[in-house]
Amino acid sequence: MFFIIFYGPFGFDIAFAPTIGGIIGNPGYSNIFLGLFSSNLPGELTGVFWLTGAKFFGTGLSTGTYFLFETAFASVTLALVGVVVLRKMKMSAFMLFSIVYFIFIWTIPAAWIWNPTGWLYMLGVRDFAGGLIVHGAAGFAALAIMVRIWQEEKKGA
Repeated sequence: MFFIIFYGPFGFDIAFAPTIGGIIGNPGYSNIFLGLFSSNLPGELTGVFWLTGAKFFGTGLSTGTYFLFETAFASVTLALVGVVVLRKMKMSAFMLFSIVYFIFIWTIPAAWIWNPTGWLYMLGVRDFAGGLIVHGAAGFAALAIMVRIWQEEKKGA
């Protein structure tokens, strides 16, 4: 639940709002928390989210449903990172890391590949099952943490 506090207002738009130059989703696309406080945004929580409409994926999912679907992918990736750093990091440090993870580390590749206006998506890259983004983001994040832990342990020895 902790990650929704940061992923909802910031990460979801960075990943899935129409991108700026194909690099990053517009962080101000849906105002605060998916346009929950907006009365004129097309695709509020109960409306069809822009990329699930007929122009792109054609599933007709509401913004709230699509948010929960993508939140499940995001939470799984952090769980994968958590398994790697188990008993090597303090929980408070991992929680701080999760904020950065949900706002930048996971959302940027998601904007490139899963967002139909992302630069890699436009080049033809497709990731239907999530392996490229889920395992790629988790793997690189875990590797970076483990390198840092190794450096600290090497320095302390």
